[in-house]
Amino acid sequence: MITSSRKIVAGLLSIAMVLTLVVGLSATSASAQTVTFSRNLTVGSTGADVTALQTWLATKGFFSVTPTGYFGSITQRAVAQYQASVGITPAVGYFGPITRAQVNAGGGVVVVPGNVPGCPVGAIYNYLTGTMCATSTPSTSTTEGSLTVTASAQPSNNANVTANTDVPVYGLDLKAQLADVTVSRADLDISVYQSGPSYENPGNFINTIKIWNGSTLVKSWSVGTSDFIQGTTSNDYYVRLSNIGFVVPKDTTKTLTVSVSTNGGIDNDRNLVIKGYGSNSLLTVSGSNVNSYYDISSLSRTHVFKKPGIATLTVAASATPVDSMTNRVNTTSNGAQNVTMETFTTM
Repeated sequence: MITSSRKIVAGLLSIAMVLTLVVGLSATSASAQTVTFSRNLTVGSTGADVTALQTWLATKGFFSVTPTGYFGSITQRAVAQYQASVGITPAVGYFGPITRAQVNAGGGVVVVPGNVPGCPVGAIYNYLTGTMCATSTPSTSTTEGSLTVTASAQPSNNANVTANTDVPVYGLDLKAQLADVTVSRADLDISVYQSGPSYENPGNFINTIKIWNGSTLVKSWSVGTSDFIQGTTSNDYYVRLSNIGFVVPKDTTKTLTVSVSTNGGIDNDRNLVIKGYGSNSLLTVSGSNVNSYYDISSLSRTHVFKKPGIATLTVAASATPVDSMTNRVNTTSNGAQNVTMETFTTM
């Protein structure tokens, strides 16, 4: 029985190694894999090699958020910073032949695999199958859990938002049943527009998205225009928030809150409408890595971010003006000091 098990394991390892070579990954030990990059990467690229690149950039101090496997604007900036540090020009964040050769010349990078073959830690896409990896820590329970999802009372719609840092804009009350459930990913539809209406890419307005468990920060994303994908019309965009890891214990209710930070100094008011994007907008994991999807597209909130106010200063002559006077200064003194010449009132 032991011999048969070993043969099966050996066979699986052989298949995995062959498939690994196809994508430029080679197993170096049971606990690590060396990645040598075999393709160009740019904004929009996905895969385990993107995760490996992000992990490696983090060790160099250029990447400060959790690797996702998606090459967005944050990864582009990190690559550009690395290129500038080693003298690669132009340093525009395109991971092409010159940069690949530079990284591969150092022996590639090492990543630690997860529990699922083909899914290094932090990866979204399985490099063996192309399917999604589980993006959060699975429950130790083998029982599949379920969620009841409702809109949280807070934050409510707000037509007079005057802040621009960590403004709560969306909330979900999540009740787990049967087993612990982990929220892994959320696709959020966000529309930003001025009166008219005149719609724009939310990345021109929003620079940071955060998820909170009460007052505890769960995860933060720096975002730009390339992180928002145009939805079903030219008026709406959605953003994918991955690797959330928000755990809802069995038979408890927790509130997941989304906040945004925006660019200050807007010239006109901005309307922001946020809801789930599509019927699979919320992805959860429970039991033995069982994925479940929930539709939160009907749960929405609307906010109006007000432009900074304009202060007005009114200046008028004092009701008791200074009387006419003559001040004489001789040539041997140090002059005259603190002589009141006129008074004004301001309001």
